[in-house]
Amino acid sequence: AAMAVDRSGNVYVTGGSMGSEDYGSLDYATIKYDTEGNEKWVRRYNGPRNENDTSKAIAVDSAGNVYVTGEAEGIYSSLDYTTIKYDADGNRQWIKRLLGPRDAVEVPTAIGVDSAGNVYVTGQVEGASGYWRYGTVKYDTDGNRQWVKFYSGGGHSVATAMVVTAGGNVYVTGISYGAYSTDADYATIKYDTNGN
Repeated sequence: AAMAVDRSGNVYVTGGSMGSEDYGSLDYATIKYDTEGNEKWVRRYNGPRNENDTSKAIAVDSAGNVYVTGEAEGIYSSLDYTTIKYDADGNRQWIKRLLGPRDAVEVPTAIGVDSAGNVYVTGQVEGASGYWRYGTVKYDTDGNRQWVKFYSGGGHSVATAMVVTAGGNVYVTGISYGAYSTDADYATIKYDTNGN
């Protein structure tokens, strides 16, 4: 589960919730509360395979748009980053899936938004070698993918946190194993808004 607060003090929570019509599998469940704790809206997302779909992270921009990311199984794919944008009233604006190589498993861990409404998601993506690697993607405010960047230290690399500045600089950190090392290191990356 994850939580965010907007500049007006509204609170947003998201996570996995058992669905009633999908035979007990988990769905994304996102709730908006006002400053007094009154429920304003609830939105659920059940992925195309009707399997366990769990939201992992949430962000809110200055206009009150809500961005949720998590993992959901596709019709022809394993777990994918699946990111949803809602407006301030809970109307769904778009859904985007990041499809990795082959039938790769993708598990997002963090989401952020810059002052222009660009959305950044990071987590871990299974590479062709079978090792995990950081996978960071940028979408514009309309959900168009701008770039995807990967990082691997040679062994498994798992992104655990991300910070996005107002101008779109992106800082990703996590745990990375070298190709011949059994020890894990912090590995921290800075990207500019163009993915450099």
